[in-house]
Amino acid sequence: MARYWLHCQHLYVNGQKMSKSKGNVYYIDTLLKQGYEIQEIRFFLIYCHYRQKLNYSDENMRSVVEKLKKFRRIVRTIEKKIAQRTNPDTRVAQRLKQSFAEKMDNDLDVRAAFNELYETLSKINVKTLESSKASGIIHALRELDGVLKVIF
Repeated sequence: MARYWLHCQHLYVNGQKMSKSKGNVYYIDTLLKQGYEIQEIRFFLIYCHYRQKLNYSDENMRSVVEKLKKFRRIVRTIEKKIAQRTNPDTRVAQRLKQSFAEKMDNDLDVRAAFNELYETLSKINVKTLESSKASGIIHALRELDGVLKVIF
């Protein structure tokens, strides 16, 4: 089922430890009913380092989800630059994958890995982006999303 199991710090809600006795337990179905997608919930959970306390609040959730939405908008814009039958520029893909791997190899630093991708893509001038580079970026992101499962 899984190759690795990590025990994270306890979950908190608005600064208090989540527990049934306090009545501050949030379930996935509750968040889905509030309009969040399953990928957004997953992203919120993995965006915090597993050794740190994860504090759920409506504000924290909205902030993290908005970051993911902005990232996805950038990705969709880059996807539109791909012409049919374009060979991906593998140099771009390699740089993205290498940077991502370095961050993930540093004690599973998902936040740093994602933020590096976000910053890199945010700096791209999509208007002048060549189709082959756009294709390379999307190809790399699809591969990296095999780990994250939140981008596409």
